[in-house]
Amino acid sequence: MEKNKNKIEIIIPIAALIISFIGIYITTYKDNVEIKSLSLIIGIAGSCLGLLLSILFFRLIRRKPITTVFLAYSYNDKEFAEKIYKSLNDSHIKTLMEENETEIGIDIVNQLRTIISNADIVIVILSKDFHKSKNLKNIISLSKQMHKKILPISIDNSQMPNSVSNLRYVDTTENFDKAAKQVVNEVLHSN
Repeated sequence: MEKNKNKIEIIIPIAALIISFIGIYITTYKDNVEIKSLSLIIGIAGSCLGLLLSILFFRLIRRKPITTVFLAYSYNDKEFAEKIYKSLNDSHIKTLMEENETEIGIDIVNQLRTIISNADIVIVILSKDFHKSKNLKNIISLSKQMHKKILPISIDNSQMPNSVSNLRYVDTTENFDKAAKQVVNEVLHSN
């Protein structure tokens, strides 16, 4: 999917440029009187089409993320988190991760509060390592205080923490690709 998007981003401006040059060539360099008005119309139409294609291209490039997600996980689950991060970003969902958003030497709880307040959804990756992480428990608590939607993802068969046991969760233990699509769809349809 990403390769096709990259091809489209290259083809559109090239097509716009070619169409504009054809329009300019026809209107400028053809001296045949019989097709002068037709060439003028084709030139104007070609230039307008080129303009419209260029506008479409720039809108595609500057398309803003639909939703901002904060992805919270235990550092022991980083490899899995990076896969979810890629799935979300491939779908144009802005994804914040603690390690990318926090600074060393500054109160972590205040930083987490800021990150969560900037997110529309908080995705929490739950595993056996979750129970060892004080930050993940803080993230869930802060998210609830701020009335943020919490989307739990279970990556092993460990027990759900009480703080999210009443929430529907995504189970990735059997099929990661299917679960990743479910996460993306849940995020995209949350607005």
